[in-house]
Amino acid sequence: MAYTGGAISNIPVYVRTIASLGVGTYTGSVALSGGTAPTATVNLEGIVRTPFTVPYTNSFRTQAVVNDAVAQGFVINNTTFNLTGYELIANGGYIETPTIDFTQLSTMQVAFSSATFNGITGQTLQLQISTDNGANYTPLATFVLPSATFVVYKTNIDFASYPSVTGKLRVQMTAGTNTSRFRDFYILNTTTWNGTYLVKWYAKCECNCYN
Repeated sequence: MAYTGGAISNIPVYVRTIASLGVGTYTGSVALSGGTAPTATVNLEGIVRTPFTVPYTNSFRTQAVVNDAVAQGFVINNTTFNLTGYELIANGGYIETPTIDFTQLSTMQVAFSSATFNGITGQTLQLQISTDNGANYTPLATFVLPSATFVVYKTNIDFASYPSVTGKLRVQMTAGTNTSRFRDFYILNTTTWNGTYLVKWYAKCECNCYN
């Protein structure tokens, strides 16, 4: 890097991880030196995350897995993470998946667990689907939360009815005051029956979401 008058100004230095690293956190350092200036050592950290794929599970019970979701492409709007282990969704707030190619899916089950927070005030969550990358959404199921006890809400979706390569799913609080607690989200295969035998087995959630 060229320098003038013994100084370098506003020169970005890019560092990347090597290919084929496994999921995890990696650390290192880089030494910057030149001229008569003292060497500057900068500590580095890089995180390799699991990419978003379907089937998908995320407990949303720790800040680390919420950060993973954001890094995977989730949009989390008008929510607050509670250290007790859930997202608090305010009215109008939502949790939106990354873009999904619905043409590669058949019938899947989408589920999450939810409960009221700070009183029962008509909190309502809606599972919505988009076929235009989130520009417009259609309601699939609406859930009025009855209490502060977590309940699992499940919806089966036949994606053959939504032949889009730019699909998204969203859970949004659409009514009520205060907030809704949200955790244990998954998109998994369902068991289907063709009249003779089971043609697809339900994929087990391995995140111990409901223990």
